[in-house]
Amino acid sequence: MGNPDAYATVTTGTYTIGASGDYADLSSAITDLNSSTITGPVVFNIMAGSYSGSSWRGEITSNAGSSSTNTITFQPQSGAGTVSITLATTSSSNYIFKITDAEYLTIKNLQLKTTGTSYGHVIEFGGAASYDTVSNCLLQGSTGSTSSTNRAIIFADNADGMISNGIIADTISNGSYGIYWNASSSTTVNNHAFNNNKFNNNYYCYIRTNHLGGTSIENNIMSASGISGYHYGIYNYYPFSGCIVRNNTISTTNTSGLYGVYTYYGNYNDLTAPELIVDGNNITLNSSSVIYGVNFEWYCNNINVNNNTVSCNSTGSTVYGVRTYYFCNNVRCNSNNVTTTTNGYYTGNYPWYFFFTNYSNSSGTYFEIKNNVSNGTSNSSSGYMYPMTCQYSYNLDCSNNSFSGTGKYYFYGYGPLYYAYNSTARNNTFNYTNTGYGSIYNYAANVYNSSTTTDTFENNTINITNTSSGSIYNYACYYIASGSVAQNNTYNISTNYGTLYNYGYYGNGGLIKNNTFNLNSNSGTIYGMYSTNYSYYAGATFVGNTFKLTSNYGTTYAFGGSSPGQDMFLSNVFTTNTSGSSYLIYEPSYYGVNTGTDLYFINNTFYSNATGSTNYLINNTGSNTGVMHLYNNIFSKSSGSNTNGVYLRDTLRFKSDYNLFYSPSDINFQLQYPNYSTNSFDAWKQTTKGDANSIFFDPGFVDPANGDVHPDPANPNSWSVQGRALHIDGDTLDLNNALRPKTRFDGVPDLGAYEFTPTSTPPDCEAIPVTPQAGKRQVFRFGTDTVATIDWGSAVPATASMKQYTGLQVGSPMPSLVERGYISAVLNTGSSVLYSSVPTLYYKNGWLGNISSETNTKIARSTNNGPWEGYNYSNAITDSILNHAYPANPLDSTGAYTIVENARIGIRCVIEPQNLKVSNITAFTADLDWDPVFLPIGYQVIIDNNSGTPASGAGSRFTTNNTLSATTLTENTQYYAHVRSICGIKDTSGWATVPFKTLITCHTPDVKMATLTQFRAVVYWDTIQTATKYEYAITNTPTPPAFGTPLTTNSLNIPLAPGRDYYVYVKAYCNSIYPESEWGLIGFSTFPTGIAGVNSNVAISVYPNPATDVVNVSIANATADARIAVTDLAGKILVTQTAVSGTNTIDIRQLAKGMYMLKYLEGDRETVSKFTKY
Repeated sequence: MGNPDAYATVTTGTYTIGASGDYADLSSAITDLNSSTITGPVVFNIMAGSYSGSSWRGEITSNAGSSSTNTITFQPQSGAGTVSITLATTSSSNYIFKITDAEYLTIKNLQLKTTGTSYGHVIEFGGAASYDTVSNCLLQGSTGSTSSTNRAIIFADNADGMISNGIIADTISNGSYGIYWNASSSTTVNNHAFNNNKFNNNYYCYIRTNHLGGTSIENNIMSASGISGYHYGIYNYYPFSGCIVRNNTISTTNTSGLYGVYTYYGNYNDLTAPELIVDGNNITLNSSSVIYGVNFEWYCNNINVNNNTVSCNSTGSTVYGVRTYYFCNNVRCNSNNVTTTTNGYYTGNYPWYFFFTNYSNSSGTYFEIKNNVSNGTSNSSSGYMYPMTCQYSYNLDCSNNSFSGTGKYYFYGYGPLYYAYNSTARNNTFNYTNTGYGSIYNYAANVYNSSTTTDTFENNTINITNTSSGSIYNYACYYIASGSVAQNNTYNISTNYGTLYNYGYYGNGGLIKNNTFNLNSNSGTIYGMYSTNYSYYAGATFVGNTFKLTSNYGTTYAFGGSSPGQDMFLSNVFTTNTSGSSYLIYEPSYYGVNTGTDLYFINNTFYSNATGSTNYLINNTGSNTGVMHLYNNIFSKSSGSNTNGVYLRDTLRFKSDYNLFYSPSDINFQLQYPNYSTNSFDAWKQTTKGDANSIFFDPGFVDPANGDVHPDPANPNSWSVQGRALHIDGDTLDLNNALRPKTRFDGVPDLGAYEFTPTSTPPDCEAIPVTPQAGKRQVFRFGTDTVATIDWGSAVPATASMKQYTGLQVGSPMPSLVERGYISAVLNTGSSVLYSSVPTLYYKNGWLGNISSETNTKIARSTNNGPWEGYNYSNAITDSILNHAYPANPLDSTGAYTIVENARIGIRCVIEPQNLKVSNITAFTADLDWDPVFLPIGYQVIIDNNSGTPASGAGSRFTTNNTLSATTLTENTQYYAHVRSICGIKDTSGWATVPFKTLITCHTPDVKMATLTQFRAVVYWDTIQTATKYEYAITNTPTPPAFGTPLTTNSLNIPLAPGRDYYVYVKAYCNSIYPESEWGLIGFSTFPTGIAGVNSNVAISVYPNPATDVVNVSIANATADARIAVTDLAGKILVTQTAVSGTNTIDIRQLAKGMYMLKYLEGDRETVSKFTKY
């Protein structure tokens, strides 16, 4: 027997416990430990054996000196499985180990058992126990059906101050809880780890934590069976700062309520906390009561449920696979596999249940449901199946999931977007099957939201089957609001005997686009779109959807509803195929379009392949007073064995035009009020004043028997669809998202759901009468719509046929720039076209193309594919009321006809050029311009002084532009500009004439000498016409001055000095196009003193001075012996000639530049002047 007194102080080292060890029992060792100060690692090895009794119980308290290096360990001396301690626990001693405030303690590899029936703690934690570990132990309590915490195997209470304890790799069996770890309201991040353990038959709960932060629960295996009460697998109550539940295996069977992973108020009020992670767990739960696989309740934040496999099977109550309940925020639920099975009476099966997610924090939060697979099965004939339920959520991204469910009673597929806001569901698959008599309600696409949020449901596949007598209620639209869209989804829905309703409920501005609805039944009734709405909802828009209804025996309603209204159907396809009754549009007498609303069908294709005795295109006898509008639609059926066609209550509630109706045989058109019935579509249009532009003709579909109702471009009958629709705002895309022409300038839309271009030749029009008759009118019609009339002359062809081309503009040889309509008709009269006739072409406003206006619309003709000729102005007439275009006089030949812009082709030069203007007028030039004429050869321009119209184009200038610059004009002259168009050799317009007058320049004064003496000179100049004043300067140099002295006369009397050189400069100031002239100049020299003057009667002037080629000497009263001589300054005579009265011109070109003397000689007297040659 050892001697424990020798070790009263435990400091460091290894100690043994047992009969021959350092301590006889556990209590003794713990007593010494509690009173010691640790200085290094301490190990207590318990000798092999089985122990019991109170001496094998101990409470380990705070240890001075313990640390991460100074650790304390209790373990078997001989390894795991060699030490077993069994105690009967009581209320006062309810533990084997009790760890109170101790730190860095490890208990491992021990087998610890308690046998108390009311108290059964194996290990207790208390105080601030931290950094302690229980590992690889077998911890076992007694069995029993209790939820009391007194029977928890591992129990921790008041644990607010505990940090980083670990329960690792233990086997924990029986008792009420495997682990119960309770703090009150701590904010300390505890970071406890409960990992790699095995939990067996813990009656009430495997692990429960209260108010713990940062807990790790990972890689545990948990199993229990035969439990009669409630059972919680992992129950985290008010966890905070995150919690990890990862890679655990939970397998539990009981008969009462059962939870797999349950979190309550997790991360409460903290959107920034680390996530609450439930990841990679395998959860299998079986019960006869309610089951919750993974469950988060009440204000849990930052949830991450990923990669789990959850299987829940209840034989008597409701099952929830994954559930978040009430005001949870920031949820990720990805890559899980969930299976739920129920078999209880009036029980619910919920593989997924999300309720009020992000509802309390809609801004900045996230919600993901991605890449999950689920399968719910309700085997009870009175059980409820809810394959996917997500209600009142914000910011959901639900994508790439597979949601499956099978039931026998009522089946509710609420789906991901039921009362969802700012949410998206895309690329999911929904598989719903009901094998019992109950009905299926599918709300998967129910974008039930407000106008301030937007939801999207797209690219999903919905497969719904009811194999028994139950009905299916599929809600393709449910309160969908503005900005929200359900698009590109595929619905495959079938019933056996039950009714199939495809609902459109209370649309409020949203969009239902490009979905495919394959709706099938054996003998049940099918409603392709069962619509209901009221005036206070904006209505939904259905665009590009395909509704394919197929029933062996049942009645099919492509569209029918309970008081529809407000909705708009654009470019959808509705087809029915049944041996029972068929209605393409149906509103019974007790419904009809809801009062105060409008219902629109635009560019839809309706086709019935039904063979039953009742086969209506439209049956609308509803008593409500709303209005149904139908434009650009196709209504066609394959069977001509019945006469059902169109049956209306009255025309006040039905507005219809630009549609196509067809049946292989005549059908009945009937009004209820007033009572009227006819098999004639013509008579129907006349009586109802509706469908004036609608036709009755085969639409030429590709393969309608198998549901392909595209127009077949190679089928001539498809021309009945081509280019016949009305332009309607908002109707911009066909079913294949091809653009429709928005305005007549862009083209003409086609009837029905598809845009296309035929590759075939149109069929012949109906001719009335069949053969032409001289002097009579022949009418050509297509589908009862008049195409053209021909008023024949005295000679007629043996036969005449016509083809109508709609929606296309004629091409070559029509000039490419000619504005033209999207309509033409080709009249074939055999080998000869030389027949006089008046063709009248009928057109619709939508066919006007790029013609500027209807009043400018004129008929044009091409004979034998020759040039097109337009019949313009007085040559043609257009009736804009009846939409007719025809020539004013008979044409000499037949051919093809279309409509073009007035004065654009053929006889084109009918009026003169318009808006002829003259601009930029100067004294000698002017610019002409006018509006261009379409495609002229050119223009002739004559500018003359005659206001009358030119007799011909002689002397004209030719230009191909609509502008011309006139030059070499005379100033201050009245002119007339004449312009005409040249469009052919003998095709010219009249003359357009406009007057203009050239301006006057400010001329430079021509200064002349009147008198020159020794002391005076008199100069003058001609009056400048527009001058207001003059300016002069007298200098002794030939350099022009900067300015001079003003005067208002045209002469100067200048006192001068004798024998000097002078230069007189004069300029004019004008009020014409130039404000001032250049300087005019005269240079001269006064006579020197001492030289005898000439006869006083002689007046002499010399100019110009300076001079270049010649100098002029003007002499008045020259004598008979007078001479003129030019000398150099030395007096050498260089040029001499006889002087005469008047102007004497002296050629000085041979003289060099410089100063020269000019002498006038009379006998021995002379007058001398100087001049300069430049």
